[in-house]
Amino acid sequence: MDNNNRYVNGVAHTGDVWYFPLGWQHSIQAIDAEDGCTTLLWFDDADGAGSINLSDMMAAYPDDILKASLNDIPTDIISEFPEKQNSVALGTIQDDRLEPSDYPLDLWPVFPVDKGSISDSGEGGVEYAVRQEQMLATLTMSGGRIELEEGGMRELHWHTNADELHYVLEGCVRNIVHSNIDFPATPAEEYTICAGDIGYVPKQFVHYLEAVGGPATVIATFNHPSWGTQGLSGMLSVTPAHVTSSTLTTSVEVAEKYFPKESTAFIKKKNQTAIDEEDDESEEE
Repeated sequence: MDNNNRYVNGVAHTGDVWYFPLGWQHSIQAIDAEDGCTTLLWFDDADGAGSINLSDMMAAYPDDILKASLNDIPTDIISEFPEKQNSVALGTIQDDRLEPSDYPLDLWPVFPVDKGSISDSGEGGVEYAVRQEQMLATLTMSGGRIELEEGGMRELHWHTNADELHYVLEGCVRNIVHSNIDFPATPAEEYTICAGDIGYVPKQFVHYLEAVGGPATVIATFNHPSWGTQGLSGMLSVTPAHVTSSTLTTSVEVAEKYFPKESTAFIKKKNQTAIDEEDDESEEE
């Protein structure tokens, strides 16, 4: 419900995302009687989970205020209200859902991730992104789902305008996070996280995601309505070879032969045998 008491009542399914702007009244109920529902909740600031809760409100105020607010409700009923926050309650499932208000919301709060923008350039992975361009309701946040084949990598990249928090839904991913702050005194940090783990990458820190030990699925979120990304392949594909070769103290010929010629979001690592064979062929040449 928005500030003008306009409301909607919808159902989100597996793979859907919802967004509630700060202060908008809302409730979430699992309606699968057998399996319930598991969701990930993200907030764009450290105090985001400090929500206004109905049970908190009732417990905080004296009886005379509640009686005036609730049509002179009897005191003995008030005494049955929870004395502390009841943020997760067991209720009943109603088949007759609320009809939307007469005036529609400006911002529809539910969106299927699979209808977001899709990035699958390169090989080894695909990204389903939900930015404000696709979901107008995302006023301060955005995110997406990254699916990686085993050995697939979300290439070395950095986000220009947002911090990243990612949750591993399935499998395991390896990552090395690098900042040029105090480097090389503080070396790049490597970690591997698996299903149920969370990783964090500050804005403009270089990183990648590599599926190890099998395929992996990662849910990423950003504290910006439309996060921006720049990658190594894009950088090298548009920067002249004489510049990149000078920076890396190698030859223009090496840059022209090995450096990417186009921007690709995903790459797939070759196994060591294939790498050794290519090295042998290069030495023979």
